[in-house]
Amino acid sequence: MREITTINYFITKICNRMCPDCAHNTPVRTKDTSIVPHVSWEYILESALYLKGCKIKLTGGEPTIHPDFPDIAKHLKKIFNTPSLEMDTNGFNCLKYFDYLEYFDKICFSHYIKGDFFTEKEDNTNILNALKENKNIKLEVFDIDFFHRRGVNTKSKPCYRSEIETISYMDGLLFPCCIGLGNENAVGIKPSENWRKEILDVPFKCNNCLFAVE
Repeated sequence: MREITTINYFITKICNRMCPDCAHNTPVRTKDTSIVPHVSWEYILESALYLKGCKIKLTGGEPTIHPDFPDIAKHLKKIFNTPSLEMDTNGFNCLKYFDYLEYFDKICFSHYIKGDFFTEKEDNTNILNALKENKNIKLEVFDIDFFHRRGVNTKSKPCYRSEIETISYMDGLLFPCCIGLGNENAVGIKPSENWRKEILDVPFKCNNCLFAVE
């Protein structure tokens, strides 16, 4: 039986990039948080009542854009009583909040280089190199080509991600795979005392998923 151990935890929908094949299909490039607000501390504390004990991976949008990112980085591990706190980031504010990165057990860095989708100006190699220099930061790097290798609209093909231990928490709902509302037909459930069992019965909506495999 599938065992859920990891939750992709979305703390913002705002991003500094507009990637054409964003796995989460969520970013909004804006500085006006009244349009799409970041999650609140009340939201975080309420969800922690049910989600304690899981590995938490912050994602979004770009997590470092959240105005409370320093406090989130500093306190989230204790709030969720998590064995591991990770973050997906493109590095946008990583230099600004460099001292807070050591609160994470792993930084999952999306490395963007000059190519089909990005200009030389958007290359984030300098940020990556700065992170590599700090031996206290455990770094995992994903080159942008990693995300481009699968085609869309593969129709009823099985998704390998339905077999792994990661689900998503977004907009107050739990989704059965790691991309959350990246699939526009995704179905979610509210967290409850029985969410670990209930999430296993939520159907996967894989027909138009970017990460469906041949």
